[in-house]
Amino acid sequence: SSPSSRMAPGWWSSPRWPRFVVDALHGTLSLTAVVLVALHVVTSVLDPFAPLRLTDAVIPFAGRYRPVWVGLGAVAFDLLVVVVATSLLRRRIGARVWRAVHWVAYACWPPALAHSLGTGSDVRRGWMLALSLACTAVVVTAVGARLATAGGRNANAPDLALQRLQASDRDADRPERRC
Repeated sequence: SSPSSRMAPGWWSSPRWPRFVVDALHGTLSLTAVVLVALHVVTSVLDPFAPLRLTDAVIPFAGRYRPVWVGLGAVAFDLLVVVVATSLLRRRIGARVWRAVHWVAYACWPPALAHSLGTGSDVRRGWMLALSLACTAVVVTAVGARLATAGGRNANAPDLALQRLQASDRDADRPERRC
């Protein structure tokens, strides 16, 4: 298979969910998430309630309004920007570098969750806590499944990372096939 067919989340497919469907769903959901995050940043900056500047969304912990919680949001946003930028530049930077950086997507979620729990207006409502716990369970399950599928059920994380980088090196040397 070609490098593009092995890219996340193409690692999972079935007869009912072929790889191209999973890849298209991944792309659509990722683009939707990026648009929603951008809307969140813009509306937060425009909202007169919180004295936020656009730089507060990009430079972690530099703002005056809830610096820790907004700073965690900025960390998540910056990581997301790196993933998006390298995805847009994937053909120029190569599959190996893109794949290694794309793993940063997993690191976006914990600071984003902490940001929402620390500064969210609905954090004291039961539904928000329930939604956060449900999302945490889904993410932990998905990451566990991803790690188990990528490196075998008994692989530990450091060995898995080394295996992935070695596989990326091999894949980067192969020309990409197109259908």
